[in-house]
Parts: sequence; C-alpha cells; structure tokens
Amino acid sequence: MLDGAREYLQFIAERVGELRAAQGLSLDALASKSGVSRSMISLIERGESSPTAVVLEKLAAGLGVMLASLFDAPPAAAQAPRATPADMPMPTAINPTAIEVCAPTMMRDSTSRPR
Repeated sequence: MLDGAREYLQFIAERVGELRAAQGLSLDALASKSGVSRSMISLIERGESSPTAVVLEKLAAGLGVMLASLFDAPPAAAQAPRATPADMPMPTAINPTAIEVCAPTMMRDSTSRPR
C-alpha cells in the first residue's frame, strides 16, 4: 500500500475513534447504532482495515455526523489554542536603528528629498 494511503487510513482511524470517544460510545454501542460489526469498527480504529464508502457512511450515520467529518480535522475549538496578538508581549523599548534599517524612508527628515 502506498504511504499516502496508509497515512489516510490512519487519519480516518483516529477520527472515528475521536468521534466515538467524544460521544462516550463503546464499540458495541456504535456497532448497534451503525449496523457495522464491533470487530470491523475495532479494525478500522486500529488502521488495520480499509473501509468501504458504504461502511464509512454507516459509521457517520451511527455517530450522527456528516460523512465528510470523517475526513476533516477536528474543529479549531478542539485543537490546542493559538496565541493571538493580544497574548503576545509588547516590546518595552524600540530600537530606532532597527526601524531605520526596516523603513529608511520613514526616518528621513521631512524636508529632505530623495536623490
């Protein structure tokens, strides 16, 4: 199997497991809700089975999610928070030389003209 396909199967395996755990469903409960056998769900979650589109649709229905959500990363709220500009420290002093290097035209005297 190609490495890309293997990685994709692993991604689906993790997503199914994450969605099942988020809903507090056991393998047996998801099997009952989806019509997919407990052993097949276990194989999928371990990345040891390549599920068909029909099986993935049944799992999505059993999890109460759209099929596409099995292929998407979790929402941003579930991921680690990112720093925002408000979270970043402000510099305590500004180095005028650094500003001149970055924007020399701003440091010129207003009466000087470009040559």
